[in-house]
Amino acid sequence: MNLSNGQIYSIVRRMTDPSIPLLFWSGYSSLVLVWSGYLRSWTVLVSESPITRIFPRRWIDIAGLKIFDVWEAALRAVIGVIVFRPGISQVQYCHNHRGSLLMVHTG
Repeated sequence: MNLSNGQIYSIVRRMTDPSIPLLFWSGYSSLVLVWSGYLRSWTVLVSESPITRIFPRRWIDIAGLKIFDVWEAALRAVIGVIVFRPGISQVQYCHNHRGSLLMVHTG
């Protein structure tokens, strides 16, 4: 096939834009285009009912820079639990929130 850069970009965009994409962008030190069949290897399961998977370190963009709005939201969520449940252990928090504390501490 003899496709132009614009045509390739258009095809990739159509494969990454749907609500259930065929491909997704990932990576921290370099940008990687990944087939959605490998989503499990690139994400963390945070809920089994309904099944919800997220990208770890979701507050870091593909250039390795902190996305402050997302970082603040994650931080506020954890601080909110600690304020309303003083003395909660990390183990208890992770059990109740399916690992979200672990994701905050990996950043």
